[in-house]
Amino acid sequence: MELLSVGPQILTFYAPYDDRQRRMVTLLNPNDRHVLFKVTSNAWLNYTVNPNTGRIGPYSSSEIIVSLKSFDFNADERYNHHFVIKSMFEPRDHKNGQTILSIFREVSHRHISSNTLLVRLEAQPFPLDSSGVDSQCDFTKNSVDTELQLRQLYENSAYRLEAPASQKTPTGSRHLSKLVIIGSLTLVVLTAFVQRRLMFETLMDNQNADIHF
Repeated sequence: MELLSVGPQILTFYAPYDDRQRRMVTLLNPNDRHVLFKVTSNAWLNYTVNPNTGRIGPYSSSEIIVSLKSFDFNADERYNHHFVIKSMFEPRDHKNGQTILSIFREVSHRHISSNTLLVRLEAQPFPLDSSGVDSQCDFTKNSVDTELQLRQLYENSAYRLEAPASQKTPTGSRHLSKLVIIGSLTLVVLTAFVQRRLMFETLMDNQNADIHF
């Protein structure tokens, strides 16, 4: 069972590869307990991840930045880069000051969940339409407006999940209501992620692009 919802599931980078490229990854915890995570890769020499370990609260999300270092890209070579995001529920009896990595080392593998994050390296540059900077500015403004609306909805959903238990509601209704709220919360976060990912990738991929007016 996967403890975290990870988006996107594929990281796409574009030529040229003579400069650092960054991608944002969102980790969503749909559980009612804190979740610990750590990120591993089969190509650490080519990437940096910040943060590569962390703790995510119940019904919350966290973002990590994956940076691809510059390297000599060969279009004829088949690259098989990928990341594995390992996660586990935070132990209730862990020692104060204990690092996340040390907690993972002490826990049995059967208590650890994994999400695989694939990497795609494109041989062609990121396509930029003729509208250029104006379209990027409009897209950024719309994304920010949407983000603010979704953040408010996200906070309201989290508040409803933490409603006092003293409010007496039939058990069946409570369970159904909780499922509906969790589903709505997941949809809100994933929608926000799509908006932010598109904005982030567009800006980062083209920050050094030559734009002709």
